[in-house]
Amino acid sequence: MRSRNSHFIIGLVCAIALVRIGTAQQRAADSFFNAGANHYIDGELEAATGEVELGLGLYPEDAKLIALKELLEQQQQEEQEQEQENQQDQQDQQDQDQQQDQQDQQNQDEEDQQDDQQNQDEQDQQEDQQDQQQDQDEQDQQQDQQEQSPEQISQEEAEMLLDALKQEEQAEREKMRLMLGQPQKVDKDW
Repeated sequence: MRSRNSHFIIGLVCAIALVRIGTAQQRAADSFFNAGANHYIDGELEAATGEVELGLGLYPEDAKLIALKELLEQQQQEEQEQEQENQQDQQDQQDQDQQQDQQDQQNQDEEDQQDDQQNQDEQDQQEDQQDQQQDQDEQDQQQDQQEQSPEQISQEEAEMLLDALKQEEQAEREKMRLMLGQPQKVDKDW
């Protein structure tokens, strides 16, 4: 009976020792879990992953470490997806800004072209008015000449007179162009 009792006692001691060893191992696995969880809470995902990997290297079957590892992997995947989404949003915004800049430039070019056309139209209108005034002056001058000298002029004299008037008109136009100059492009400051 003693041998039975001694076997029982030895078995009991071994069981207690195994329980204590298991408890010690569980405490060690818990320390890796706790360290990893604290890093996770502090937002230090790399440090948390390192602690969990170390713990799983020693205690590969620990359910808490396995669950924390899955959580960290999920968090890292979500962060990567968020970063990709942010990059895509930035690219979309840059594309939109570039399209807006192109549209603004096109609108500015069209506006400048309209301003140039308006300036050209005004200049043409001024030239037309000057031409009309010059024609009127010529007619008045011819009428005055006819009233002053009732005699008829020859066809050759008339052509010479018209050529002289035409040259005067061209000279006046040239003077006006020099005075007015070419239309200048106006930069808008607003």
